[in-house]
Amino acid sequence: MHALPSRAPLLSQDVAAVLWFVFNVTRTPFKSHKCRHAFSLAIDRTKILEKVLGNTEKLACSIVTDSLSRLKREPLPYDPEKARELLAKGLFEQGVELADLPPLRLRIYNHQRHRLIAEELKRMWKDVLGISIHIEIVSWETFFDEISKRNYDMTALSWYSWYKDALYTLDNFRYASNDMNISCWEDSYLQEVLAEAEKTSTLEKREELLKTAEAFIMHRLPVMPICGHTFRYMKDPHIDRICISHLGNIDLKWTTFT
Repeated sequence: MHALPSRAPLLSQDVAAVLWFVFNVTRTPFKSHKCRHAFSLAIDRTKILEKVLGNTEKLACSIVTDSLSRLKREPLPYDPEKARELLAKGLFEQGVELADLPPLRLRIYNHQRHRLIAEELKRMWKDVLGISIHIEIVSWETFFDEISKRNYDMTALSWYSWYKDALYTLDNFRYASNDMNISCWEDSYLQEVLAEAEKTSTLEKREELLKTAEAFIMHRLPVMPICGHTFRYMKDPHIDRICISHLGNIDLKWTTFT
């Protein structure tokens, strides 16, 4: 009788992608960056990592994936008291009372991970901020159509950096008219910084400008990063030279079997 082969080990590789929860900055209360920060500060990301993701992913520290980010890797803070303070200030700026704020629509497509995270965020925002969230789950086709019309208060999106350059992600926020900029946010200062980064002839200056742009977007927070993505797979010990791209795509062109 032949012995059963041992189970192949579970391997993983970080993918250049970040899960964002996106604010529609044309809608109340997200016209104020103070309110957007309040929603972020009200999230205990460590609990999401443990309870929802089973510690299978890494918490995101920026809108840009770790491998391309110029910022120091520091966990995004969880501060309920500060969250309530910023929410009050942001609502005051918009002339809105918390009691008059209707339930906010969080529209996501039918993806298990997005659903589970959305439910946890809904609970945290209610507990910390006293804000009710209505989660709308739709098919991918409906979701794509709705986000193109900016028909939501918040939504969720996994952003993949197709190019190994932070500018690819940062440039998404340059103009509100960009179809992929579903937050509808733009700022003239960011436009100036990115334009200068494109024109500069020195790598050091370009790196400095991209860092400035990334930090500025994280200050204004049109999208709220939650976690990175990891590609997990099992590989027979006899198979070698499998190439996995930064996006988690597998290439078997040079694979050998011993």
